[in-house]
Amino acid sequence: MADDVLVCVADGPLCDVIELGLALDGHRVWSVADEAGARRVLAGRTPDLLLLDGTMSLSEATLAWVDRYAPQTPAVVIMARGAPVPEPSRPDVGLLIMPFGRADLLRCIAAVRAAHARDRGMPGRPSPSNDR
Repeated sequence: MADDVLVCVADGPLCDVIELGLALDGHRVWSVADEAGARRVLAGRTPDLLLLDGTMSLSEATLAWVDRYAPQTPAVVIMARGAPVPEPSRPDVGLLIMPFGRADLLRCIAAVRAAHARDRGMPGRPSPSNDR
C-alpha cells in the first residue's frame, strides 16, 4: 500500500525533486507551497506522512505548527544548515538538515514511520532503504 504524503515546500525546484523521489518509491504525493495550502489539505484528510519545509514562514514555530495541525501524522521537517535545531516534542517527528540526499530522506522517513508505529502499537511497515 502506498503512503499518502503531503509535501509542503515553498522552493519549487526542491519540491519537484522531493515529489519525484517519493513518487518513484510508490508514494502518492500532494504538494503545496505555503501554510494555507497545507492547512487546507490537512483539514480534509490525514496523510500518512507530512514533509514540511521548516524554513518557510508559518503562523507559529515550525514544530508547534506540526503538533497543532498534524498531531496524528508522522512528519519530516527540513531545516537549513546552521539554523537553530529545535527538539521535537514527539518521536515521530524527524529533522532533516539541508543539503540532503535521497538516501537521507528515505532514512528519516523510515525512522519517523517506525516511531509512529511504535507509539500507536502497530507493526511498522517496511520502507525502501536503497538509494536508487
